[in-house]
Amino acid sequence: MSPTEIATSIREYVTAAAILTGGGWALWRWGFEEWLRRQRDFPALDGEIRTVDAKLGDGKVVVTVNALWRNRGRLPVEIDPNRVSLHVHQISPASESGPVDPKSDNAPLCYTAHPLAGLVTYILEPGTDSVIQQCLILPDDKVFLFRWQMPMASNQRAYRYLKSELWWVRQHVWRSGPSVVVEVSAGT
Repeated sequence: MSPTEIATSIREYVTAAAILTGGGWALWRWGFEEWLRRQRDFPALDGEIRTVDAKLGDGKVVVTVNALWRNRGRLPVEIDPNRVSLHVHQISPASESGPVDPKSDNAPLCYTAHPLAGLVTYILEPGTDSVIQQCLILPDDKVFLFRWQMPMASNQRAYRYLKSELWWVRQHVWRSGPSVVVEVSAGT
């Protein structure tokens, strides 16, 4: 090979290597930016539970449970209305000190309500608040744990991205008289 052919071959290899390196960097950069965009566009619900009660007499109280949900994300969040649920657990006075676990014997399930059952769809638009209510008649001499669960609809993009269910959960301890707020968040 002549020196001119060697120089031409080197130039062609260097050009090809530069194109491949630049293409790889651009592909990585685009993928990283796409990942960052998906992180920003992830569903972001925040919520709290508030209660209002009115005594009925005969040791009973009507409790209105208000769940205020805020969509803090940049995309609409579609909720599966038939699976939205409010679980009412009675906290046993004989419970030992420690965490209140709705799945254990210290807080057995007494009632489940599905306040949005029958709706076709329920969408929380970005930057909006939504209040979901459920009224209950309960004895006024017991302590209860309200556990509100909001599952994302399975047709949402984030659901497909995660390949698992995404739930938002809030809990609230109630007894007749002043309420105490306890918030617990659960993800996937």
